[in-house]
Amino acid sequence: MTAYGTTNDSVNFGIIADASNIIDGTNPPYLLSDFYATYPAYTPRSTTGDAIATVVLNQGGTGYVTNDILTVSDGTSGAIRVDTVNVAGVILTFSLLAGGANYETDTNVVVSGGSGNGATFDITVGTESTSLVDPLIIQMYIDVAMSVVKEARYHSYWKPCIGFFVAHFVTLYLQSLAGSNASAAQVIAAAQSRGLQASKSVGDVSVSYDYSSISNDLDGWAQWKLTVYGQQYASIAKLLGRGGMMVW
Repeated sequence: MTAYGTTNDSVNFGIIADASNIIDGTNPPYLLSDFYATYPAYTPRSTTGDAIATVVLNQGGTGYVTNDILTVSDGTSGAIRVDTVNVAGVILTFSLLAGGANYETDTNVVVSGGSGNGATFDITVGTESTSLVDPLIIQMYIDVAMSVVKEARYHSYWKPCIGFFVAHFVTLYLQSLAGSNASAAQVIAAAQSRGLQASKSVGDVSVSYDYSSISNDLDGWAQWKLTVYGQQYASIAKLLGRGGMMVW
């Protein structure tokens, strides 16, 4: 090991490690899609929403005037504005003002309001994408994993270990989540470390946790034991040797 530096009132000191077990290097790409392929539970899901997404004029009706506001039936608060009409007040063009809620894709849906009558529309509801964890959060942990888990060390284990690393932290992130309206106590409770359940009682449902299996190993792999993903990552990392994997 080679040391270098200068000594004065403000000490600057550096260490160059010549040890052969320090392995660095670039990694091949690892994308969100790679993580989702291995852990589909975290994949964003597309679900049918209940707000109006698109509207097609079915019947133009009569007696309407420009800027009439029409309320779409069969749901809540869907609204269409009349933009242009002909001399008989038949709707020619229109705009969807509000998608509302509680709608289903349907044809010949009637509207109310405005100066005329008889207009109907074909409506289509949109789709919504929901995720257990925001993809930006998952990408953040992928970036961390890419800086720590090197293919040069893990070889054929590299891709599974990247996945274990990310899944471990994403799972801990989920455990620590509290609602946007949570109290300070609820936020603190969600962020508390969880030990292994040691006992429980039936009356009034009391549960206690044993932290000894974690605290006894704080100098080793303690936090990796908190999820099955971390346990798998730690097992492989210990098998291959982790020297030089993390430099502080």
